[in-house]
Amino acid sequence: PFKYIDLAMTYENIAEMYYNMKEYLKALDLFRKVSNIRQYCLRHDNTELAISYNNIGKVHEKMGNDLIAITQCQLARDILRKSIPMNYSELAKICNRIAELYRKIEQPSKALEFYEETLRNLDRSSHFNEINLAATHDNIGQMYEKIDRFKEAFLSYRKAIQMEKQSMISNESQLQLYQKHFHNVGEKLKMNLDSYNHNHV
Repeated sequence: PFKYIDLAMTYENIAEMYYNMKEYLKALDLFRKVSNIRQYCLRHDNTELAISYNNIGKVHEKMGNDLIAITQCQLARDILRKSIPMNYSELAKICNRIAELYRKIEQPSKALEFYEETLRNLDRSSHFNEINLAATHDNIGQMYEKIDRFKEAFLSYRKAIQMEKQSMISNESQLQLYQKHFHNVGEKLKMNLDSYNHNHV
């Protein structure tokens, strides 16, 4: 088994090179071989398998096969959720990827579910995260706004602003964007309240 594991690692490194060169079919073929080897050699809950599924997912995403990408990423997520110790940082990244894919295919309710799972994992993670907490709150706000839950969107945008202000590397343009979202949804809430009051006079 060890020689197969080494072979899988070699395939994976070559696949990453093809991926970076945007030769996605060649990358996909090798990532699949890696996955097959690991399925044969490793326990079904080994995190190396999660990496394989995630890699296949990211190639399908680049190729525009979003539903297949979601399926592969969810397989990776399911393994990571069972891993001991649990790597909340990696779990946050995979949940965020799934959320972005659902957002891309215009399923805001599903995207919201996975953005919120991203946030829960970020809160539990003790490591530095590539995913920005403020941006995640803003993404949650946008999904709430998409499904006309303006009050929840308002609160999420407010949280995004608070988080960005507290950040040690605060981004002024991002802060302005969050403030714009906050203002816009506030206007929608005001219009809804005015309409409600008008209809109940």
